[in-house]
Amino acid sequence: MYSMKFDPTSFEEIAPAECRLQGSVFVPRRAKGLLQKKLQGSRYSSREMIDNITNTFDQTTKLHISNAEQPAYVKVGTVRDNNRAHSIKAGKLRLLRQEVTKLFDDSISAVINAFEQQRNYVTMPITVAATLRV
Repeated sequence: MYSMKFDPTSFEEIAPAECRLQGSVFVPRRAKGLLQKKLQGSRYSSREMIDNITNTFDQTTKLHISNAEQPAYVKVGTVRDNNRAHSIKAGKLRLLRQEVTKLFDDSISAVINAFEQQRNYVTMPITVAATLRV
């Protein structure tokens, strides 16, 4: 964490850097576990299919999640693929809002905890100069 001074412009480290291993690379790992569970017993449950669907989630679905109140969809097949028992309609697997947000919870908590820990090191008031959009 840094403090910025304007005249002259300078930065001073006011709390040690934190390294938390909970970045976005861990979201698809958690998604893979969810996909394995949701697709167990279906024709999409092979290791190769789960890997492909996880890749699709990581490269498309994860990037387009903008509303935590809505379900997310990940492509698992073609528009002809339907499996009501596994929440697949027109080749897309429906992931419930709670399932999707849970994939991000550990990463978000790690960032918040790191920030809180850094705040404990600082003796001056902290103001935020930028906004974080989630």
